[in-house]
Amino acid sequence: MLAASLTNGHVTYERALNAAEVGVYMAIHRDPAIYFPKLAREDEWAARFKVGKLYVVWPFKESSWQPRVMGDSGRSCGYMQVSTAHFSITKMTCDDMRKSAYMGATAAARVMEHLVKECGSLESAMGAYASGHCGWAQDIVKNRCDLMGGCKDDVVVQSAPAT
Repeated sequence: MLAASLTNGHVTYERALNAAEVGVYMAIHRDPAIYFPKLAREDEWAARFKVGKLYVVWPFKESSWQPRVMGDSGRSCGYMQVSTAHFSITKMTCDDMRKSAYMGATAAARVMEHLVKECGSLESAMGAYASGHCGWAQDIVKNRCDLMGGCKDDVVVQSAPAT
Protein backbone atom coordinates (compact mmCIF):
# COMPACT_ATOMS: atom_id res chain seq x y z
CA MET A 1 0.00 0.00 0.00
CA LEU A 2 1.47 3.35 -1.10
CA ALA A 3 0.26 5.20 1.99
CA ALA A 4 1.92 2.76 4.36
CA SER A 5 5.16 2.62 2.37
CA LEU A 6 5.63 6.40 2.57
CA THR A 7 5.50 6.62 6.34
CA ASN A 8 8.40 4.51 7.61
CA GLY A 9 6.45 4.30 10.85
CA HIS A 10 6.27 8.07 11.37
CA VAL A 11 2.48 8.38 11.28
CA THR A 12 -0.34 6.31 12.64
CA TYR A 13 -1.99 3.53 10.73
CA GLU A 14 -5.29 5.41 10.98
CA ARG A 15 -3.84 8.44 9.17
CA ALA A 16 -2.34 6.21 6.47
CA LEU A 17 -5.66 4.45 6.01
CA ASN A 18 -7.51 7.76 5.84
CA ALA A 19 -5.01 8.99 3.22
CA ALA A 20 -5.66 5.90 1.12
CA GLU A 21 -9.41 6.52 1.39
CA VAL A 22 -8.96 10.15 0.32
CA GLY A 23 -6.82 9.01 -2.62
CA VAL A 24 -9.54 6.63 -3.78
CA TYR A 25 -12.21 9.30 -3.30
CA MET A 26 -10.23 11.81 -5.37
CA ALA A 27 -9.51 9.22 -8.08
CA ILE A 28 -13.24 8.64 -8.46
CA HIS A 29 -14.51 12.21 -8.08
CA ARG A 30 -11.94 14.28 -10.01
CA ASP A 31 -11.67 14.39 -13.81
CA PRO A 32 -8.48 12.49 -14.68
CA ALA A 33 -8.33 14.20 -18.09
CA ILE A 34 -7.37 17.46 -16.37
CA TYR A 35 -4.28 15.86 -14.84
CA PHE A 36 -3.35 13.26 -17.48
CA PRO A 37 -5.24 14.05 -20.73
CA LYS A 38 -3.40 11.62 -23.03
CA LEU A 39 -3.54 8.75 -20.59
CA ALA A 40 -7.20 9.41 -19.79
CA ARG A 41 -8.09 9.13 -23.48
CA GLU A 42 -6.32 5.77 -23.73
CA ASP A 43 -7.01 4.27 -20.30
CA GLU A 44 -9.30 6.22 -17.98
CA TRP A 45 -8.73 3.90 -15.01
CA ALA A 46 -4.95 4.09 -15.30
CA ALA A 47 -5.29 7.89 -15.23
CA ARG A 48 -7.63 7.70 -12.23
CA PHE A 49 -5.10 5.48 -10.45
CA LYS A 50 -2.40 8.12 -10.99
CA VAL A 51 -4.74 10.84 -9.67
CA GLY A 52 -5.34 8.71 -6.58
CA LYS A 53 -1.59 8.32 -6.02
CA LEU A 54 -1.14 12.08 -6.38
CA TYR A 55 -3.68 12.65 -3.61
CA VAL A 56 -1.88 10.22 -1.30
CA VAL A 57 1.70 11.46 -1.87
CA TRP A 58 0.99 15.19 -2.03
CA PRO A 59 -0.69 15.59 1.40
CA PHE A 60 1.86 13.30 3.00
CA LYS A 61 4.59 15.71 1.95
CA GLU A 62 2.51 18.78 2.86
CA SER A 63 1.11 17.82 6.27
CA SER A 64 1.88 14.18 7.08
CA TRP A 65 -1.85 13.66 6.42
CA GLN A 66 -2.94 15.96 9.24
CA PRO A 67 -6.07 17.89 8.21
CA ARG A 68 -5.95 20.59 10.90
CA VAL A 69 -2.39 21.90 10.56
CA MET A 70 -1.32 25.46 9.77
CA GLY A 71 1.92 26.22 7.97
CA ASP A 72 4.01 29.00 6.47
CA SER A 73 3.42 31.22 9.52
CA GLY A 74 -0.34 30.97 9.07
CA ARG A 75 -0.33 31.47 5.29
CA SER A 76 -1.17 27.83 4.45
CA CYS A 77 -3.67 25.50 6.03
CA GLY A 78 -5.13 22.05 6.07
CA TYR A 79 -4.40 18.61 4.78
CA MET A 80 -2.75 19.90 1.62
CA GLN A 81 -1.47 23.24 2.92
CA VAL A 82 -3.50 25.46 0.59
CA SER A 83 -2.00 28.93 0.43
CA THR A 84 -4.12 31.92 1.42
CA ALA A 85 -3.22 33.31 -2.03
CA HIS A 86 -5.48 30.60 -3.51
CA PHE A 87 -8.50 30.94 -1.23
CA SER A 88 -10.51 32.71 -3.95
CA ILE A 89 -10.07 29.62 -6.16
CA THR A 90 -11.08 27.17 -3.43
CA LYS A 91 -14.23 29.04 -2.42
CA MET A 92 -13.44 27.89 1.13
CA THR A 93 -12.01 29.41 4.26
CA CYS A 94 -9.14 27.95 6.21
CA ASP A 95 -11.63 26.73 8.82
CA ASP A 96 -13.54 24.90 6.06
CA MET A 97 -10.38 23.23 4.76
CA ARG A 98 -9.32 22.16 8.23
CA LYS A 99 -12.61 20.35 8.98
CA SER A 100 -11.51 17.14 7.27
CA ALA A 101 -9.00 15.61 4.89
CA TYR A 102 -11.75 15.46 2.24
CA MET A 103 -12.46 19.19 2.49
CA GLY A 104 -8.73 19.98 2.33
CA ALA A 105 -8.20 17.68 -0.63
CA THR A 106 -11.19 19.15 -2.47
CA ALA A 107 -9.90 22.68 -1.92
CA ALA A 108 -6.43 21.70 -3.11
CA ALA A 109 -7.87 19.94 -6.17
CA ARG A 110 -9.66 23.13 -7.19
CA VAL A 111 -6.35 24.99 -6.95
CA MET A 112 -4.34 22.31 -8.74
CA GLU A 113 -6.88 22.00 -11.56
CA HIS A 114 -6.82 25.79 -12.01
CA LEU A 115 -3.00 25.73 -12.06
CA VAL A 116 -2.84 22.85 -14.56
CA LYS A 117 -4.93 24.92 -16.97
CA GLU A 118 -2.84 28.03 -16.29
CA CYS A 119 0.58 26.33 -16.39
CA GLY A 120 -0.07 23.72 -19.08
CA SER A 121 0.94 20.52 -17.28
CA LEU A 122 0.65 18.79 -13.94
CA GLU A 123 4.38 19.07 -13.22
CA SER A 124 4.45 22.79 -13.97
CA ALA A 125 1.31 23.27 -11.86
CA MET A 126 2.85 21.36 -8.96
CA GLY A 127 5.75 23.80 -9.12
CA ALA A 128 3.31 26.72 -9.03
CA TYR A 129 1.45 25.19 -6.10
CA ALA A 130 4.71 24.94 -4.15
CA SER A 131 6.28 28.26 -5.19
CA GLY A 132 3.68 30.52 -6.76
CA HIS A 133 5.29 30.28 -10.22
CA CYS A 134 4.59 27.81 -13.03
CA GLY A 135 7.47 25.40 -13.44
CA TRP A 136 9.43 26.41 -10.35
CA ALA A 137 10.37 24.22 -7.35
CA GLN A 138 11.39 21.35 -9.60
CA ASP A 139 13.31 19.61 -6.81
CA ILE A 140 10.06 19.36 -4.81
CA VAL A 141 8.10 18.30 -7.90
CA LYS A 142 10.65 15.62 -8.81
CA ASN A 143 10.57 14.19 -5.29
CA ARG A 144 6.78 13.95 -5.27
CA CYS A 145 6.61 12.57 -8.79
CA ASP A 146 9.21 9.93 -7.94
CA LEU A 147 7.16 8.88 -4.90
CA MET A 148 4.09 8.57 -7.14
CA GLY A 149 5.93 6.46 -9.68
CA GLY A 150 5.91 9.33 -12.19
CA CYS A 151 3.83 12.35 -13.19
CA LYS A 152 4.23 12.17 -16.94
CA ASP A 153 1.08 12.12 -19.03
CA ASP A 154 2.06 9.07 -20.98
CA VAL A 155 0.50 5.86 -22.11
CA VAL A 156 2.50 2.78 -21.23
CA VAL A 157 1.80 -0.11 -23.53
CA GLN A 158 2.50 -3.36 -21.79
CA SER A 159 3.37 -6.31 -23.93
CA ALA A 160 1.91 -9.69 -23.20
CA PRO A 161 4.21 -12.05 -21.31
CA ALA A 162 5.99 -14.65 -23.39
CA THR A 163 4.48 -18.10 -23.20
